[in-house]
Parts: sequence; structure tokens; C-alpha cells
Amino acid sequence: MHNILIAMVITFATEAASKEQCDVLGSLQADSMAVAEPVDFVNIEPLALIEACERALIRDGGNKARYILHRACGYWRLGESSKTIAEIKRSHALGYPAATFALATVYFLGDDTEQNFAKAEELFLQAYDKGVFWAARGLSAIYSDEFSVFSTSKNLLNGRQSLILQ
Repeated sequence: MHNILIAMVITFATEAASKEQCDVLGSLQADSMAVAEPVDFVNIEPLALIEACERALIRDGGNKARYILHRACGYWRLGESSKTIAEIKRSHALGYPAATFALATVYFLGDDTEQNFAKAEELFLQAYDKGVFWAARGLSAIYSDEFSVFSTSKNLLNGRQSLILQ
């Protein structure tokens, strides 16, 4: 009986550790809902992160959107941009605010996708409204002189001039 109890404790402890490994290995600084300390991009261990997130997705559907976004970071670190973008879109579709910010950044930069400042602005605003304050940096870049069509258009600002950080 004692051995069965020990085996159960070890099993549950292992499952809990693997579940949170996804967060520990891939937490993002721009994630207002992060549950672990952020990991610098250069320090991401992509294969370990992807594997940990896949295990976490099997065990914990309640945090699915966050784990998918973390897994996207693993793909990003491996240079697999199409998988990265697909995962970001998937996490965004599930309503995860940091994924909305990441997708806005994808459209803003136009790396491996068509650059779309209007879509980037819309998504940065959504992310900002959900507490991702890093989105203000994206909005600032959009509204800068370099993108003057955005800084002068009242329609694109949607009455949110207070977010402009010039």
C-alpha cells in the first residue's frame, strides 16, 4: 500500500512539473497573463519547449492558448516561421492576449507574411485593451512619422489618441 501511495505522489508531481515546464521554458515578457518568469529569446531551448508544451496540452486544456503560444516560441527559435505564425494565429483565435500582440507584430513587421499596418494597428489596440501594455510600443511605431498616414488619420485612431506615445 505504501509503494502505491509513493507511486501516485511521484506520478502527480511529475505531471504537475511537466505541465508547468511549458511556462518555465517559454514564458514571454510581453505576456500580461504569464505565470512564470520570462525567458529571453536567445535562452529558449526550442526542442525542450515544444515537447513540454505538447505534454502540457495533453494534460491541461484550460491553459491551451498559452501553451500553444509558448510552443510557437519554440518553433520561432528553430526558424520555422510558418509553424510559428500558425500557432500564433491559433492562440489568438482562442483569445489569448499575448498572441494577439504577437500576431499584430507579425503583420507590422511583414516577416513571412504580407505587411499590413491597418491589421497590425487593430490587433495592437485589441492587445492593449486586454492588458498587454507592450502593444503601446507597436502603436507608437505605427503612429510615428515613418508611418505618417497612420499618425494623421482620425479614422484609424478610432478616438484613441491617448495611446500615441510619440
